[in-house]
Amino acid sequence: MRVKKSYGDPKDYDSPEEAVQAISTAIDHCYDEWKDRLIDTGMSAKVALSYLQHNRTPKALETLKPLLAQAAQKAYDNWDDSYKEEIGDGGICQDIAEGMASAINTHSIEASTVSQTIGDQHVYVLAKTPEGVYEVNISPYVYERGAGYNWTKIPGVKILPAHVDISLIDPDPSKYGQYTEE
Repeated sequence: MRVKKSYGDPKDYDSPEEAVQAISTAIDHCYDEWKDRLIDTGMSAKVALSYLQHNRTPKALETLKPLLAQAAQKAYDNWDDSYKEEIGDGGICQDIAEGMASAINTHSIEASTVSQTIGDQHVYVLAKTPEGVYEVNISPYVYERGAGYNWTKIPGVKILPAHVDISLIDPDPSKYGQYTEE
């Protein structure tokens, strides 16, 4: 391994995996440093840790983003007019969510799909990690247009890892069942 000049220059690494590991280490270091600083400024430990946990994605989920984008792309690519017989004029968020949940589950992380009815109907994934309960989602506006149960495919979409949004719902993983119950 070569000596690194910065964490952001890919030429400083022998492989992409080495770059990801170095950046992850730097993020962990910054997390610990900022945790101490926030507490030193008088912010309670509970508030500081809550803030930091809400702004940190577990490595286990973050590293799956390319696989999740690939699963979503497969569902998108399979979407054609024959779907209208099965789902009517609805979109494919349920297929994208099911593909992502399956991909997460194959990596020994518990995940399931959840349907929301606040605003537009949408299906996304909830995942349980040691760091908490996370929502894993790709906005339907990336791949489809519409509202309610009337959606159409946006042609030529390439779903990227950057489209996968991972957000902490609850820092307590034991509460996973509360969010997945029907």
